[in-house]
Amino acid sequence: MSTELTVIQRLSGEILGPESPFVIARTEKRKEWAPIVESAKTITVTDAASKELAVGHGRLLQASIKGLTELYTSTKQAIDQVKKPVLEAERTDLATINAAKESLGSKVLAYDREQAKILAEAQRVAQEAARQAAIEQQLADAIAAASAGEKEEAEQILNEPVMAAPAIVQAAPAKVAGQVTKTNYSAVVTDLRKLVMAISRGEVPLQAVCADQTFLNQQARSFRLGLSYPGVEVKESTSAHFRS
Repeated sequence: MSTELTVIQRLSGEILGPESPFVIARTEKRKEWAPIVESAKTITVTDAASKELAVGHGRLLQASIKGLTELYTSTKQAIDQVKKPVLEAERTDLATINAAKESLGSKVLAYDREQAKILAEAQRVAQEAARQAAIEQQLADAIAAASAGEKEEAEQILNEPVMAAPAIVQAAPAKVAGQVTKTNYSAVVTDLRKLVMAISRGEVPLQAVCADQTFLNQQARSFRLGLSYPGVEVKESTSAHFRS
């Protein structure tokens, strides 16, 4: 077992073990808020006195929430410190491996592109040679026809389009075992206004844009019911809060 793992297990026990400050504090706090929660379930607000009782319970529960939040926050921070070396080691190892893998991928793609260029050039040269051979054969056929006294046939042969058979160049094996070539496509919005106009004309699906809910909520909080944007409705919700 590595020293790092041993240290992590020890620290984990100190933070979350049965005798850890977190477990002890959580148990004590539960003893405080559990009775209040059960009591709150029985309260029915029917008059000023019962309302005051409900608010009193609400304030006690809010204080419990504050205390628990502080406890959990400090505990999570301690856990994060334990995880930190593991996460850093993971990032370092994976970054090193991925860099090597991406470098190899770039080299393989560069080779494949170069081979594709070589093949295309060979295909062009072969096709040009085939066309030249077809021209020479056509000229020989025309000369033969003229020599036989068939001038019209010779002219007809010369006027016919050159028909060269497709040249086939044998390509090198494109892939080897374990190689996977993947092409990814992504879209970049270069003119949002044009995109929105196209959506309004029905040329582009509405899914191409997404409403900025964070911005709209900020506008609703600023203007409240005075917010008037086409296609946007302001919803109002009210809830009771308690101060500890």
